[in-house]
Amino acid sequence: MINKDNLLLEKYEIKKPDYDLKEREYVGMADVVLEPERFVKKGENWESKNPENKDSIRIMFTGDITCFEKQIEEATTETGRDYDFAYQLHEVMPVFKQADLVVGNLETMIFPDAPYRTEKYVAEQNYHCNAPVEFLDAIKKAGFDVLTNANNHDMDTGAVGLGETIDYVERFGFIQTGTFKTEKKRYELIDVHGIKVAVAAFATEHNNKKSNFTEEGRNFLLNDYDKERAAAIASQAREEGAELIFACIHWGKEHKLVQNKTQMATARQLAEAGYDCIIGSHPHVLQPFSTVSAMGKTVPVFYSMGNFLSHNAVGPKSRSVIAIIDAKRTEEGFELKASYVPIHTSKDFGKKKFVVLPLTANSSNKKNIKKRELIEKVIGPEAPINSDVIYFESKENPALPSPKKEVKEPKFTADTEYPVFYDDGKFTYNIYESSAWISGHSPESKSQSYSAPDTVLDRPINGILPNAFENNTAIKKINFKKNLSFISEAMCRGCVNLEGFQLGGGIWEISEEAFKGCEKLSCVVLKKVEIVGSKAFAGCKSLRSVKMTPAVKNIADDAFEGCDNAVFYCEAGSAAEEFALKQGFKVVHMTLID
Repeated sequence: MINKDNLLLEKYEIKKPDYDLKEREYVGMADVVLEPERFVKKGENWESKNPENKDSIRIMFTGDITCFEKQIEEATTETGRDYDFAYQLHEVMPVFKQADLVVGNLETMIFPDAPYRTEKYVAEQNYHCNAPVEFLDAIKKAGFDVLTNANNHDMDTGAVGLGETIDYVERFGFIQTGTFKTEKKRYELIDVHGIKVAVAAFATEHNNKKSNFTEEGRNFLLNDYDKERAAAIASQAREEGAELIFACIHWGKEHKLVQNKTQMATARQLAEAGYDCIIGSHPHVLQPFSTVSAMGKTVPVFYSMGNFLSHNAVGPKSRSVIAIIDAKRTEEGFELKASYVPIHTSKDFGKKKFVVLPLTANSSNKKNIKKRELIEKVIGPEAPINSDVIYFESKENPALPSPKKEVKEPKFTADTEYPVFYDDGKFTYNIYESSAWISGHSPESKSQSYSAPDTVLDRPINGILPNAFENNTAIKKINFKKNLSFISEAMCRGCVNLEGFQLGGGIWEISEEAFKGCEKLSCVVLKKVEIVGSKAFAGCKSLRSVKMTPAVKNIADDAFEGCDNAVFYCEAGSAAEEFALKQGFKVVHMTLID
């Protein structure tokens, strides 16, 4: 049952999520109330239950703690209504036991009244993240003390779901910060064995959902990064007695193995504002460790620790680290030493999938050595693998891989007749002498989500052919890259399971019948598109919201034919508003800001 106080948070919403709430007969662990394992609350702050008055403490941080559909499916018990995620984190428990404080970034909502990730794949054209309550039980058993949830999925279940997530996190005995439902301060102050540590968490984006909250709501519920805001938080924490201040920040670009200029500039701002250490997340892959010199001290920066827990068990997104900060009190202040434990997500561990496995510095297993070396290469020489933390290395026990169909690249000669058909295992293409066009979806692929590449066989992709994905029932999400300029005629017509798509900034036209009959499409976000063609979204009967900027100038009268429940979110006086009112659609004024 939803907390009545959380229902009051609806006043901060301009737009609610595009789904119906679930009427579940049973929710596992819904009534659990646990105390923090190692800390007790005194007033507004926390302190160790069994203080030892140490001169040095060890703090561990992890990357993104996500819960995707494959993880939920693997964790489903024989009852079909309960979930057991604990096995996914069992192997790293010995590592966390050697820390005085463990902090993680929870990148999913916990709201049983909303669809889980297995029930809804996309919301607002981005991935939807919502997990069963039992997911928190696994995190609790692993040994986490603090969960931050300032990230790009913190609005996936709206204002009410944000409040419910906070409630569940706190009821499982975690110290929580990053999103808020009360006027409490924007950081948590924790006395860790006599050393006062402040933890603040910031987000830099919200997957096109930031506009869904009023300005008052954004300021009250979220903790978006702003230079002045961050400085004020650090100053308040220092005045309250914080000796070490940690900034956990969700930033950067996804899947980029190197931090960008904005991240580096932000790190310097945080260091100059008085933060002693910066812990980054969001890219879902590792990024190099570095330091920033400011205010007479050296500030460690983990730009990205990758996925701590996810369904990514292959490639860069499967490799991560547990960041370790050893803080020692000295006469001058504190000496911080940064190190890490390398980890990876297992594809198959004792017939279990998505298990987080630690790697040792002296491994004798060839596969583990390779994984560790790849991690070391990205993190760089400034932060070493920790040699003090004691744990056993676990080895995967993979099943025999199924044979893959060999992808043969065509050979081009002076006599080649174009176009040449090519299938890369994800898409099919028409290859021309100096360009290529996507012609469809490869029958070899079982993926539900696709991103159109920029090039294939060293040729730029100029577009996607008409009818390319027509009547394809496998696709749930597709991203169109910025180098494309238009969405072709009937390109996704009849894709009845398509829940969302993302448009690159270069797309200015959506052609006729492009998404006609996409019955599960619930939200459309059009930022830079100028033209929407005839019946482009006709028959999208689940369409609830259409977000448009003033860039949209020309909309065919029948572009949204049969979308009877759609609400248009747009600016007053825009072409979108004029169209919506003319066609009898409800209009809500909104400025897209994210």
